[in-house]
Amino acid sequence: MASELTPPIPAPGATEDVIVNDVAPVTRPARATQRWRGRLRSLTVADGVMALIGGLALWFRFGDLARLPLSPAEAVAALASRQFTSTAPLDVPVISPAYFTFTNLLMGLGMDGDAAARLVPAVFGLLTVLLLWTWRGRVRPVVWLTAALFMAVSPLLVAVSRAAGGDAIALFALMLLACGSVFSGSVVSRSVGQYSVSSRSVGRWAVVSGLIH
Repeated sequence: MASELTPPIPAPGATEDVIVNDVAPVTRPARATQRWRGRLRSLTVADGVMALIGGLALWFRFGDLARLPLSPAEAVAALASRQFTSTAPLDVPVISPAYFTFTNLLMGLGMDGDAAARLVPAVFGLLTVLLLWTWRGRVRPVVWLTAALFMAVSPLLVAVSRAAGGDAIALFALMLLACGSVFSGSVVSRSVGQYSVSSRSVGRWAVVSGLIH
């Protein structure tokens, strides 16, 4: 009886195969998940305030876009895209190539009306405000949050963002170039404790905004 309960003793020099079947494999979170968790942990109160400012800018720019009829200048800008998408003869000038291109995409998808004519400027007007979010970590939060709030509620910028045409696109391009140039150090340079603006970069801004507009 004792011999039946005693496990067999392996012979000297023999190897014993051990198979483990009840151990679950150890898995690690994906890199994308870890990256998103790191970003969420890095969010601050300033980011939450900027999100509220972005929502305010969204409301001012997209709220009831078709409430007022198109002005004569807006109608000319939108009519070119409307004629192009409807394969009608293009008998009006293209005022803004950028606006003409983006609005063609929208109207080609079936969108029409005054709201569709003003949608592209509204999108770029919102992006202009959100560009100030890129100043996070480079400037004190009170600076870029105050600038973003003023830009979000500015009657002039709201009017430009709600008008059919290329003005809002050109303003976004200027803001994008300004942020990129400042962060790369190609525009603003520190000299004797003051900031000097490169005239070459300012000229580049003007040329590019004229081409995009």
